[in-house]
Amino acid sequence: MPSRGLALLLKEAKPGIDVFLKSVFSSDGTRVLFSANGGTYYYPSDVYSIKIDGSSLQRLTRAKGFLPGQEPANGNAMYAEYFYSAQPASDGTKILLHLYDAVHGSNNTALIDSDGSHLEIIDQGTPLFWGNDNQAVYYSQTDMVKRFDLRTKESQAIASLKGKVLGKWPDKDGRECLG
Repeated sequence: MPSRGLALLLKEAKPGIDVFLKSVFSSDGTRVLFSANGGTYYYPSDVYSIKIDGSSLQRLTRAKGFLPGQEPANGNAMYAEYFYSAQPASDGTKILLHLYDAVHGSNNTALIDSDGSHLEIIDQGTPLFWGNDNQAVYYSQTDMVKRFDLRTKESQAIASLKGKVLGKWPDKDGRECLG
């Protein structure tokens, strides 16, 4: 069987929006979800979906501008919200997102329906992954890992990361090991 090779799905989501990050397949394998922006905070960052044949591009989130009187908490952001890191639930109903709130300078864990509707901010923190049953998401907050139960709408701290490092550390021979 001959190899199909690689195919370019998209060059720009819209003019200037040509930096693509964190691409993942939808749970049914028919679409690719990804974050797209212009490479700086002067451009919006949104989550998009495209069919694997390169058709039917959909913007699932809408980065909002600042309201009158609002200013960025840090730096020179041009938008009040930036969306990143789409992770679809295995049942295809919801998408876990990283939402940066430029007004408050906070990272947030959020959910949307698979069609981009019903944005729900769960809590401050950075999303990690879905639970096996699609009824919980895990996220990090300061030095804790938390679990949010979608049924009860409650968060619970499940592990402390205080004094722990994720990544590499030297083993007893000075070689690096993965943590």
